[in-house]
Amino acid sequence: MIEFRKISKKYHYDEFSVFHDFSLIVPSGVATVMFDVQSGKTTLCKLFLGLEKLDGGEILWDGQVVSPQLLRDRRVSYLGEDALLFDGKTALYNVAYPLLVAKVKKRDAQIAAREALGEMGVEQSTALRKVKSLSAEEAAKVVLARLLVKRPKLVVLDEFWQSRPFCVDETLAVARRIGADVLVLTAYPRFAKGQTQVVFGGDVVYEGDESGAAKALEQVLWLNEKEV
Repeated sequence: MIEFRKISKKYHYDEFSVFHDFSLIVPSGVATVMFDVQSGKTTLCKLFLGLEKLDGGEILWDGQVVSPQLLRDRRVSYLGEDALLFDGKTALYNVAYPLLVAKVKKRDAQIAAREALGEMGVEQSTALRKVKSLSAEEAAKVVLARLLVKRPKLVVLDEFWQSRPFCVDETLAVARRIGADVLVLTAYPRFAKGQTQVVFGGDVVYEGDESGAAKALEQVLWLNEKEV
């Protein structure tokens, strides 16, 4: 469980606060936090990952204050719109990379990477090709194979599916396989999965099943336009 407890954040160049005494509890398992465009999605993600500093409040993960060390120990994988692959390197190298960083022997890392790519249906010949020559579907399989070898405890999906709608089910299947929680951050109702919360204007305006998220966002946008 991730808890954003009375967090505040304001950028020095902006007149308005992105968050002010904002609280949100994200349950374990598969969960979605959905935002309207420019309602704080990227900021919330950066705050959790430690890429931005809080002005107030705290962020807890299973009762522990989130810190760079905690994120490293618990292994968080962030997947954004960009795949964050090394385009000039082979698919095999990209999948083996987290193991090489962890000081696993090169031979063992390559064996594990080949197995993971095989599980994702990537042929050996494709594994030796550079990522920049792969199709979008093949590159997505490389990203998911890397999850198999890294085995994170949490996968944060920040519009990862927007340009890869073909791999929604595969992503969730991989997460189940490795026992990872999934946090989906999106502005698109069609990508909401699991327990879903909709944030608008710095407040949680909906909490419930993914099927009700689209209607909830539509209603709050309609009310907002009516007030304007």
